[in-house]
Amino acid sequence: MSNLNGFGTSKRIAVVMVMFLAIFVSAINANADTLIYDSSNYNYAYNNPTIIPEFTIATSAYITEIWDYHYNNNGLDNYGRGATPGTIGLERTSGTPALIGTWNAVAGPEPTPISWYIYPNVLFAPGTYKILDSDIPTWSTSWNSGGDGHAANWVPGIGMSQVYSGTAPVPLPGAFLLFAPGLVGLAAIRRRFKK
Repeated sequence: MSNLNGFGTSKRIAVVMVMFLAIFVSAINANADTLIYDSSNYNYAYNNPTIIPEFTIATSAYITEIWDYHYNNNGLDNYGRGATPGTIGLERTSGTPALIGTWNAVAGPEPTPISWYIYPNVLFAPGTYKILDSDIPTWSTSWNSGGDGHAANWVPGIGMSQVYSGTAPVPLPGAFLLFAPGLVGLAAIRRRFKK
């Protein structure tokens, strides 16, 4: 009675392997982003920072997200008007200075575009980086941020920005290309033992 309801051993092995692969790929692609820089705070926001935020990473980091705050009320009222998203860029300031790149920002979920987000998904070498915002006059700062633009890396006293890093995703086609020969091999072994 090696066959239970027509579901043979080789089929069971294949199902188990597919389930294992799905769990393995999900675990690898579960990108638990880490906040590596934060210059935001909860104090009253003003426009036009005088200091551009910088952050330093000691080891290579896969930068997944950068957030800039554009409350844009300039102290006139309690309503943040936001600003049409422009670009956010990163410039390396240590070693050989270089513009790493600029990315088109997208607005956050708020009713007005007060949060700008970019998703570089790029591996950055260790060093110091400056956050570049295309609309400095509407970029938020506060009395407790030392005049820095609001950019993120949970470092008190810096402009309102946040930078997140994570792990590079594993390309699924490559994972399946490695998995397929294993299934073929199991089928061949099963066929050989049947004879």
